[in-house]
Amino acid sequence: LMTSMVTARRESGAPAKTGQATILRLAKAQMSLVDVSSDVLRIHGDLLEIGKEMGSYDLRDCPSGSAETTPHLAAVA
Repeated sequence: LMTSMVTARRESGAPAKTGQATILRLAKAQMSLVDVSSDVLRIHGDLLEIGKEMGSYDLRDCPSGSAETTPHLAAVA
């Protein structure tokens, strides 16, 4: 979407300021999604630790893409 917006602006010859507020809103929305995703990963990790401490965790129900099995995602989070 971002690429389409910038390309359309460039190809139409519109001034750089045209659509800038919309592009900024889109960038902000994308960052919000990244922040939420990071929070969910941290929460999942916290809940796993609580489960381990209480001895009541069941790793069979954990998604295969959890922060523990994908360290590169944990680094981003």
